[in-house]
Amino acid sequence: MIKFLNDIKNIDSSIIKVMKLGFKFSFILGIFFTYILFLYTTNPISHVTFEIGYLGVKCSLMFFVSFLVGAIASDKLKKGIM
Repeated sequence: MIKFLNDIKNIDSSIIKVMKLGFKFSFILGIFFTYILFLYTTNPISHVTFEIGYLGVKCSLMFFVSFLVGAIASDKLKKGIM
């Protein structure tokens, strides 16, 4: 676990910038779809609205994890090649 945390701390700064932008995008997307789910709970008109909100939140969490894993993998490849 300590090795994993050290790997995250030692990621290249250019990769960190892309990772942070991805996290911001994922967060904004998650907030938007959470708002859709909130609107569904206050006024349940259609079950399709719930499905859209639920799938959107799952998608935003997947983007978050993908940016994290992509940053770690890119850093490993960059350090391994150079």
